[in-house]
Order: sequence, then C-alpha cells, then structure tokens
Amino acid sequence: MFIWQAHVRPTSDPDSQHITVMNLHAAAERFYQGLMALWCACMLFWSPGTASAEPGHALEVGIKAWWNEWKKEEPGTPGSLSSGAVLVGPELTAKYNEFLFLRTALLFSRQDYEFSEQFGTNRFERQDAEVAAGFLVVPELAISGGYRRMRLREDETGWEQTLSGPVAGFTAVIQVYRNLTFHMRFDYQFTRLKQEAPSRYQEKSPGWIGELAVGCHFTRKFSGSFGYKSETNKGKDSAVRDIFSGPSVAAFYAF
Repeated sequence: MFIWQAHVRPTSDPDSQHITVMNLHAAAERFYQGLMALWCACMLFWSPGTASAEPGHALEVGIKAWWNEWKKEEPGTPGSLSSGAVLVGPELTAKYNEFLFLRTALLFSRQDYEFSEQFGTNRFERQDAEVAAGFLVVPELAISGGYRRMRLREDETGWEQTLSGPVAGFTAVIQVYRNLTFHMRFDYQFTRLKQEAPSRYQEKSPGWIGELAVGCHFTRKFSGSFGYKSETNKGKDSAVRDIFSGPSVAAFYAF
C-alpha cells in the first residue's frame, strides 16, 4: 500500500530543532486553549435568556457546508488532485455592543478526500477548528485575529498531519440590495505543519484563506449565504503547497 510521504525533509540538527518547535507548538496550544476558555465564558454570558435582554448583544448560531477539492503541488511533480470532499459543521458568533465579536467554527468531513494511485485509492478525513475575536472598524469592515487547527488523517496507513497557528485578517460586508449583501473575507495564516506518522516532521507552512459570498436575510432572525472559499499553505522547507477550494453554503439564526 502506498504511504504518503509529503513534507518530509531531513534536518541538520533534529534534536535542537525538535525541542524549539515543541516549545512553540506548546505555546500555540495554550493560546488556543485560552481562546476556547474565553469562548465558553462568552457562551455562558450570551445565553438565550440574556442575549435578548441586553441591548447591543446578540448570539448567531448556524451551520456551514463546504464542498472542496484538495490539490497537492510538490516540486518536480505535476501535482495531484483529489475527488471532492464535503465538510459540515456549526459556527457561532457572539456580538457585544454591536462592534466587538467572538466567533468559533468546527468542520468535519462527511465525505473523504480520495486520491487514485497506482496501487489503490488513498482516503483522507479532515477536521477543522477555529476561534477568532475582532471588532468593527466601520459597519462594513471588521478586523479579526485568532487561532485555527486543521487535521488530516488516513486511517488505513495511520498517516496524520496537522496545520495549526494564529490567523489574522478582515471581513467586508456590503449591502447590494435591500436584504442582499456581498461578503468578502481574507485571513493570513501564520501556521506550522506537523506530521505525526509514518515519521515525525515539522516546518513552517504559512498561507491564506479567502472567501467570497452572497448573503440574504430571509427574516430578521434567519439568514443564509452561498459563496466560494479557497485556502492554501506552503511548506518553507519542502516547498509543498496544499490548496483547498470549492463552493460553500451556510444558514444562520440570530437570538
């Protein structure tokens, strides 16, 4: 059976580099845990009973689906493209005084990525987690920063890879006609790639996330959107680039 060896490159001093990377990764994980604790506290504060009682506070709960393909570009090869995978999960946004917000999102693969190889098909499942906080500069523009973690795994071979780190960017919302809006999001990822199996390996792998969407407010509380999302990261040492792109759809309810 073919075993994926992407992002593997020897280092000149593996022990010292491993210790440094582990320290950085531990700090990032503590930052992520802190954001999650802040989010839980925020959820207690913005319970349905208090959300409607406090003017300027709101809680928006929704579900998002993203159909996308995974393209892998490696130096010296023509690259490879997977079949489409479907990611589905919840997204929650808590707003305070109409200009501060805290958002979290989870995505899980309901359909795996599949790569057809000479000796069979490789299937990969994916999980995403993201927490971000931000504020409105003007009603149409928000700036945010947070932390995200993506995990890819192939159960048959045990191959596992995570991409995690801080993200920062902006979201613009423009009203185009009555209850129709245009959304544009861009985030830069200060992320690091970590491979667990079949061999351990780590490297910086920054990239970006971009999404364009059209939103519609069907009622005062219920809204939805349809768009196109793309994200990419590229290893600093291996020069391997991962690209995920495809259409997305979401539905939200505001308390």
